[in-house]
Amino acid sequence: MWQAVRASSAAPGYFEEFPLQSDIHQTTHKLLCFRGPTTSTSLLTKINNLITSATDTEGVHTLLDELLPPDVYFRFNPMLNAEVSLDENRPETLDQLVKDTQDYLDRNQPKVAKLCSVLGKERSTVGQAKDWMRLT
Repeated sequence: MWQAVRASSAAPGYFEEFPLQSDIHQTTHKLLCFRGPTTSTSLLTKINNLITSATDTEGVHTLLDELLPPDVYFRFNPMLNAEVSLDENRPETLDQLVKDTQDYLDRNQPKVAKLCSVLGKERSTVGQAKDWMRLT
């Protein structure tokens, strides 16, 4: 689970990309996973990936929402009262972000509860073995 959280925080310019197995993870508004060797990507590739990821988050969401089962893909997308940059640090703006997020979570409590249920499920022995085999 920590690897998924770390991969989702790999925002170019703020946090380093994150190699996991044979994928490189970077994110802006969504999680991107680039297949290839687990080495750092070039600056040009990072810029191109950043531009690509920033331009079609809704398209990716629509595709994943249609293709994946509802207990596999979850998107939490609170509506914010203002545009906020990744390096925002004004206390009043951060307080508003916390309020917006809490309001969103309160309105979407069943979805949050479902995600917690999915994440809390014990993996079967076969599933654990498959995971182990992928890591080695």
